Amino acid sequence: MKKTVLLSAGLLFFSVFISGCVSVVDNSSHSRSSNTLGRELIDLDTVRATGIITEAEYQEQRNRLLHPESKK
Repeated sequence: MKKTVLLSAGLLFFSVFISGCVSVVDNSSHSRSSNTLGRELIDLDTVRATGIITEAEYQEQRNRLLHPESKK
């Protein structure tokens, strides 16, 4: 049960920090992310180190951050 709660919380945290912020002003959408690539990699490593995601999930997300143009 505790592992499930931690996993759910971790995935929620991860999806929020990956998604960034989107604001709508005057019917136009502007995307703004306050996280740098370095900060996102550090946060991703923290999530992996605490056991919230597996090594395979870490590598997949790390590659997605480092190579956004390539799609799997």
